[in-house]
Amino acid sequence: MVGSQSDFRESLERVRVRISISQSRQPTKQEAQAILSALRVGVPPQRGVLAISINREKEFQTILADVEQVASGKSKLLFINGLYGAGKSHLLYVLKEFALSKNLAVSLVSLTHGECPLHDLLTVYQRLVQSLEVPDAPKGQALEAILARWATSLHAHARGSTDAARVSIRRLPPEFQAVLATFYSASQTHDYALRSLALSWLRGELRSPRQARCLGVAVVPTNDNALWMLGNLARMIRFLTLSGLVILLDEAESIASVRQLPQREAGYRNLRSLMESGRTPFCYFVYATTPDFMEHSREFLGALTQKPKVLEIASLQRDDLIELGLVIRDLHLQSYTWANVSRIKGSRWLGSLRKLLGGSREQLTNRVFVRSIVAALDVCQSNPDLAPETTLPGL
Repeated sequence: MVGSQSDFRESLERVRVRISISQSRQPTKQEAQAILSALRVGVPPQRGVLAISINREKEFQTILADVEQVASGKSKLLFINGLYGAGKSHLLYVLKEFALSKNLAVSLVSLTHGECPLHDLLTVYQRLVQSLEVPDAPKGQALEAILARWATSLHAHARGSTDAARVSIRRLPPEFQAVLATFYSASQTHDYALRSLALSWLRGELRSPRQARCLGVAVVPTNDNALWMLGNLARMIRFLTLSGLVILLDEAESIASVRQLPQREAGYRNLRSLMESGRTPFCYFVYATTPDFMEHSREFLGALTQKPKVLEIASLQRDDLIELGLVIRDLHLQSYTWANVSRIKGSRWLGSLRKLLGGSREQLTNRVFVRSIVAALDVCQSNPDLAPETTLPGL
């Protein structure tokens, strides 16, 4: 009886997640084209990733619950573990969309050695701020949008009082209070140079002590205080009308590939520090990595104060890929003008997909499959006389 009740609850939860996904708005023609453009190069789309999400209800259930708990004040730490091409980055983009819908700020970066080296925490902080996204603000302008909304709202209630600005952020450290108060007063007096200086400090870009004194602080962002900056940025975001902060870190396994031992060791130390800092309320840290990293990092992960939850994901199965192939076909039909469309309608395209996937699934990742399907559809759409079975590659 207990088992049947548990199964029933799980079934209800799967239905709830499916309803949540199905209620998401269907992509427009322009959005469908953007989705296909991303899939051509094997990356998740910036928007609309739910439109191509197949059979991930269990994973969605986990991240939906975590996002809701973070929005209510909890701190969360999660590892997404899977082979290359299994869909880890896809899941990060789904998580980003869920978080933005819950009024959380989100930052997604790849911890690659060239783009965001983990041994350099100041660079990590700068990239996280640069990649920050919030609802209804252009990407790359999220921090300024957050502060501008706060300043506008405060002005409406406090009539330009800098003292009122400080009261609204009194639980932040004095340095953050001073910089935010300067931003507010500069916004009211239209001192755009000083306003820009305050933004530069918050972005981790201001390095001059003389310029910092113009903001009323003696501290400049450095590698040593980058984690302090990040923790207080999360608190600041919460105080300034958002529900919290979600940090999504892709390719965490890249630390192991760093050749220089001092940099590799510093990367591991910084990763541990980042994980420990993830205990900040209203903050969610998510790391996407591979089984090799998890295997070789057991001792490192075991030493953490807060043991991370690990979400294991696998590549989609044959029936899932067939369903995904149908979804991608529909997006292609929506995006472009087709002649002789009967070639990929009904059972003909379905039969081609089944034939393609009839053999072994070994070494066929989601990413390889998706890129191949989009490429085949592109060729088929450009050549009205070609049959789909002749355009699909032999995987």
